Amino acid sequence: MNNAQQPTPPVIGPGWAAPVSEPEPPAAKPVKGWVAVVVSVLLGALMGVVAVLWQGWSTVLTSPAVIVLPWGALLGVLAVFFTAVAWGLRAARRWVPGVIGLVAFAVLALVSLDQHNLLIAPMDARYFQVAPGAVWSAFVVTGGVVVATLAALLIVARHVPAPRAQR
Repeated sequence: MNNAQQPTPPVIGPGWAAPVSEPEPPAAKPVKGWVAVVVSVLLGALMGVVAVLWQGWSTVLTSPAVIVLPWGALLGVLAVFFTAVAWGLRAARRWVPGVIGLVAFAVLALVSLDQHNLLIAPMDARYFQVAPGAVWSAFVVTGGVVVATLAALLIVARHVPAPRAQR
């Protein structure tokens, strides 16, 4: 037999206190609908401008025929993605990444409509012969914003519960 002393259970009575547990942090409340819309549109416009500027500024052509690294376009796409996920989770609304991505894509489309554009190269065979890095960068940022928006929508939908049906 073991002669070690067994701990005695606490006695409930005067002076006895229940064990104190750590308080749970308060759950983040979803932001109001109109605030989510306004901030989403503003963030989408800002990220669209950021994506356009980064893709045009940071296209690196390491060798004319070997490798084109459109790392600025990738940075712009990542900016759209992380902004959409962060604001979508903070706002606790599933549609927020879609609005951000749609507005960012609209900014890209608006900038690319100008015929004498210096910010984004037209996706044309003539320009590909002259400046392949700029055209690849335009392809990456345009397709990347679409992919980033879809990925952000999936991530936010997975972490934000669906709204309950109103009766």
